[in-house]
Order: sequence, then structure tokens, then C-alpha cells
Amino acid sequence: MHKSSAIGRLVLGDLTIFVLNTSCLSSCLQQLSDQVLSDAERYLWSSFPHKRKRREWMAGRLAAKIAVHETLVGQSKTDWSLRDISVMPAKGRSGPVKSPIGGYLSLSHSGAFAAAVHADRPVGLDIERFHAFSLPSLNYFLTPQEIACIETYGYCDHYLTLIWSIKEAVLKARQTSNLSEMREIECRGWSLTREISVYERGERIPNVHFGYWSKYAIATAGSNGERRSVE
Repeated sequence: MHKSSAIGRLVLGDLTIFVLNTSCLSSCLQQLSDQVLSDAERYLWSSFPHKRKRREWMAGRLAAKIAVHETLVGQSKTDWSLRDISVMPAKGRSGPVKSPIGGYLSLSHSGAFAAAVHADRPVGLDIERFHAFSLPSLNYFLTPQEIACIETYGYCDHYLTLIWSIKEAVLKARQTSNLSEMREIECRGWSLTREISVYERGERIPNVHFGYWSKYAIATAGSNGERRSVE
């Protein structure tokens, strides 16, 4: 996918992630709301007072609807329109969403892009634009062993952004909103020539995939069945 594309696909492991360029939406938000949002979605979308929030919310819904629609096409169900696919928060005005067709759905947005993935198992997705981290923020989400790795291999914005993205994807797969739990998750193999492995309390966490795209880090994670997870 190129940055100029409105929508593109990325494959991580066995999952297809749909990424949407939100800058393409600014001039057509009202038109899109009429064409692709259900009544409930349009009511919620219109309640956000700021255009930026409405654009981000719309972008997340569009990416999610496309991800769900592709699942339906794979099931030979082609009579659903995007408007038929209602993607509402599991509770409240924002946060984790429910898949309207069963399965699991995860959204993320950062900078100019929104992303979504639909799967038949609990899944978490995170996309993060490369950015610098302050020392207090590093101590917030890195373990002491990971801090030691920084001293060995040096500070690298895009690598640290990837670590954050991996950990947030793991927590999102569990529907865990407490980001302080990031320090219970440890990424090993920090040398840039080695593969990163993800652990918790000494046990490797399976089904974690990640990579770089443009100036973004992106990661997906599936539930390992050992912690409570909901859709």
C-alpha cells in the first residue's frame, strides 16, 4: 500500500489488516455518513462535536466495515452493503467494538491512518506512528530487562514504537484497558538482527505478529486462552 492510497491491505500472520487514509475523508464526511452508516452509527457519529473526532470515528468504522465485508464475501454472502454492517462500541460511546456477524473485530488509528481486522478468534490490533518517548513513559511500559536492552543497543524511536504497539495489541486481544499491565509483557530479542519474542511471566505469548509500514509500527495479537477475553 502507498500513502496516497485511500484503502490498502497488510497481511500479518494469517490475518489481513485493512488500512484507511483518513485524510481522504475530510471533504465528504456528511455524504459518507448518509451512505455507509446505520441509523445507530449515524446518531453516535453526529454526537461528536469536533470534526477531527468525527473523521477518526468514521475512518475506524469504514475500515471495520470493509474488514467484515471481506469476511462475508469469503463466506459467499455478497448481499450485505456497508450500511448493513453496523459496527457499534461494545459499551459507551467509544472503545472496543462488537462484530455484527460473530467473530472478533479490532480497530486502531494513529496519525493519518485507521486500521481494522476481523477474525474468528479474539484479536487485538494496534497501529502507531513513530514517535519519541520520554524517560517516564519508558518506565511506564518497559520492564527492567527491556530498559537494560536500551542501554545495550541504544535508543531507537521506531523500535520502541513497535514494542508499544505489540504490547497494546496483546492487551486489546484481552479487552484489557489497564495499560499499566504492559509492564507484565516482555519483548525479548532486541538486537536488530534477531526476531522479537513476546513473553509474560516467563511463558511465550503465541499468535503475535508485527512489522513496519511507512512511518508506522503495526501489530496483531490473539488471545492465548489463559486470560479472560471478550469480543
